[in-house]
Amino acid sequence: MIWFLACVKNEPPREIVALPAAVEEAPPPPVVRPDPLPGWRSGFTSAPALGQRVAEAWGFTLGGPITEPIAGDTLGPGGGQAFAVADGRLVAFTADGKRGWEARIDARGGPYLLDTSVIVGSGDGRVHWVDRATGKDSSATDPGSAVVGRVVPVDGGFAWVTAGGQVSSTAGWSVPASVVPSGRAAADGATVYFASTDGKLHAAGPKGLAWSCPLPAPPVDGPALDAERAYVSYGARGGEPGGVVAIWRVGADAGKEAWRFQTGFAPEAAPAVHEAVYVPDKDGTVYALDPVSGSQLWTAEGYGEFLTQPVIAGKTLYVGNGDGALYAIDSFDGGIDWKLQLGAPVTAEPALLGDGMVVGLANGRVVGLRP
Repeated sequence: MIWFLACVKNEPPREIVALPAAVEEAPPPPVVRPDPLPGWRSGFTSAPALGQRVAEAWGFTLGGPITEPIAGDTLGPGGGQAFAVADGRLVAFTADGKRGWEARIDARGGPYLLDTSVIVGSGDGRVHWVDRATGKDSSATDPGSAVVGRVVPVDGGFAWVTAGGQVSSTAGWSVPASVVPSGRAAADGATVYFASTDGKLHAAGPKGLAWSCPLPAPPVDGPALDAERAYVSYGARGGEPGGVVAIWRVGADAGKEAWRFQTGFAPEAAPAVHEAVYVPDKDGTVYALDPVSGSQLWTAEGYGEFLTQPVIAGKTLYVGNGDGALYAIDSFDGGIDWKLQLGAPVTAEPALLGDGMVVGLANGRVVGLRP
């Protein structure tokens, strides 16, 4: 028998050195955006819902009714920064109610927020990029026909609709639609959707006008989008009540009606859409509809006309009413969580900032609300 002897190398014992524990830095809080689906104009926001009833914390008067949506996010001092359009001025203020700069640029439509600038159209057809910190107009497009509604992100840049019916863009393309636009446009990143006073919804992009779909009656404001459809409120006509119509915007049926629903009277603002389609009506009702079939899911009753597109945060809808109250409505069953009387009709969609919100009123006041 043969034995094999293994040679073992003698090594000094290894010294184990304990490394200091890595210090994990807390991630910065996410920036709350007014529209996490840029351009869809769905009414949905990534801001958390306010978990309890709110009260007025501060307020000031800007003049003229505040009818354009207030835009805000959690960037900037004071817990966030918000912007409102009033009497042609773009006005900046903090979430805790401190007035900032004013830009007198004949502002029209709602502001669109970037990290360092605010984009807003004007009555002379220019689109302005205004510095968020200083209020200085950093750049502007050439003048033309008045800008209608808010600019929308599309084709890697921005697009807007003019009172002359033209869709223009920062990428250099334009589409002459030769119609009078109604309300604010929406976009999905490649296509701009806008309604016109002759009762049609249009889809336009870099390649021109893709399609136009007739509506049951002249539109009330512009469309709201989800992944497959565009939803447009329309007014009463010929003794028939108004309602909302869903139009396919993708697939072989793009540009064709999917369904329509008649409300009790007629909507006063654009619908909102997230897990359902929410329609504010002049009859004092908010209707929740199934987005696929258009069937009614529930209704919520108020004491006056609902005037604003609902803002959806968590499971709560926030809707302004002509009775001077802001309503918080459960988005699943239509129950009224609370309402707050503000002394004048609520005419502008609110901006949720942190643990509060900012609301615009018909008497020209901007009001901050806190739990």
